[in-house]
Amino acid sequence: MSLTKADDYGEGLAALASKRCGVPLVISHANEASVEALMDRLSRAPRNTVLRTLRDTEEKVMRAANRVGLIWINAPKSAVGRFELTC
Repeated sequence: MSLTKADDYGEGLAALASKRCGVPLVISHANEASVEALMDRLSRAPRNTVLRTLRDTEEKVMRAANRVGLIWINAPKSAVGRFELTC
């Protein structure tokens, strides 16, 4: 999960959901991580990893995700009242 800034409440909810579902969670903050660092992390992600974006994302990041076969969802993490995990 990549956030534009620290969000203790949102990060806490994501951590609880991740633990409950047994899904690994990585949280990064856009102001602390470079695009290159994100692309490097994506290149090492397992094939079934879902990359969820909530805003426009640089094309080179999307190309890096596509190159390793990640699933990209460009939508909010809440749909029809259910909470979905983000990666």
